[in-house]
Amino acid sequence: MRRRRLLALGAAGVLVASTCTAAGAAGADGRRPAVATAVAPSVRIELPPLGRIEGPKPEVRPSFTPPVRTQAPVARKAAVKPKPVVKPRSKPTRSVKKKPVEAVTRIGGYVFCGSAVAAAQRCIDAGKLTLYYPAGVKMLAGHNYMGWSWMDDLPVGRKVVITSGGLAGTYWVYGHGWAKRGSQGGTFPSAGLGASVALQTCTSTGTGFSFLRRA
Repeated sequence: MRRRRLLALGAAGVLVASTCTAAGAAGADGRRPAVATAVAPSVRIELPPLGRIEGPKPEVRPSFTPPVRTQAPVARKAAVKPKPVVKPRSKPTRSVKKKPVEAVTRIGGYVFCGSAVAAAQRCIDAGKLTLYYPAGVKMLAGHNYMGWSWMDDLPVGRKVVITSGGLAGTYWVYGHGWAKRGSQGGTFPSAGLGASVALQTCTSTGTGFSFLRRA
């Protein structure tokens, strides 16, 4: 430590000497007397250790935090799952065989104007269903263009019910007959000679018949 101080003092002396030499030169040029300067001895001053000087602590004020409004939690409704729709089990349907509806032809309201053909013709021409007896067979006759065209078209096996008069009863169609044009009132088919009742009407080419047998 002492050695360092001596080196510092030597360095200071060198600096001062150099400065003084320069000052002497200036005085010689300016014709001023050179002034000798004395070198002040170095004084060591012990300084107190520097520490942090703390002043009065500032008053710590409690920080103000504004109250936060909290919303009450919304109660969520539990999701209700829809109940599965239970479809009723369809009962197996039994196929019920329906009985065929029996076709029945009903006849009523006929008139009797006489057994002779000429007497019956007057009532037939008036549009009436007329009873007469050609060849000894009970015959119900009517013009086709006056609503009786269906009488020769009844299918075999059809049930026919006569609801009035002496012919009232149930019959079945068992056959048909036909006579050419020009033979109306003159020829009766032999297939109908054993019929219980014969139905007669005109056609475009002659006369048609349906033969009935009582049930």
